[in-house]
Amino acid sequence: MGDEGSGTWFGKKLITDFLYGNMPYDISQKFDKAYHLNKEIVIKNVYQKPNANTYLASFSKFVSEIKTTEYGHSMLVDGLVEFIETNIKSYPEYHKYKCHFVGSIAYSFSEELISLCHLHGVKTGKIIKHPINDLMAFILKRNEMATEE
Repeated sequence: MGDEGSGTWFGKKLITDFLYGNMPYDISQKFDKAYHLNKEIVIKNVYQKPNANTYLASFSKFVSEIKTTEYGHSMLVDGLVEFIETNIKSYPEYHKYKCHFVGSIAYSFSEELISLCHLHGVKTGKIIKHPINDLMAFILKRNEMATEE
C-alpha cells in the first residue's frame, strides 16, 4: 500500500518481469548480468530476511540504465502516473497548490516527473533528493531570526 512510483515499486516490477519472462530479451540479459537472480534468491531476500523494501528498492537504479528503451520508459511512466493518480489527484483541490517531492526516485527522474505532473495538471515545486540539507537550513534560519528578536 502506498508504494506507487517508489523504488520498491520499480524493484518489484523489474524482478517480476525478469522472473516471469516479461522483460525484453536484451534488457533481461543486462539485468541478469548485473544481478544474477533466480526465484530462490528473491524469495529468501523478500520473505526470509528483514528489510524487503530496501532490497526491492535496490533494483530501481537499473531503471535509469534502461529509461531510454521502450520498456524502461513505459515502466517509468506507469509508475510515476500511478503515483500522481493515487497520491496527488486524490486530493480534491490538488491543482491549486504546488506539489513538492522528496527522495531519490523523484530526484533521479525529475525531468519525467515534472513532465507527467504538467500533463496531469499538477504544479511542481521543489524536488529534493535528501531533505536534511533544506531542513537544516530552515532550522538555522529560524534560530537566527529568533536570536535577532
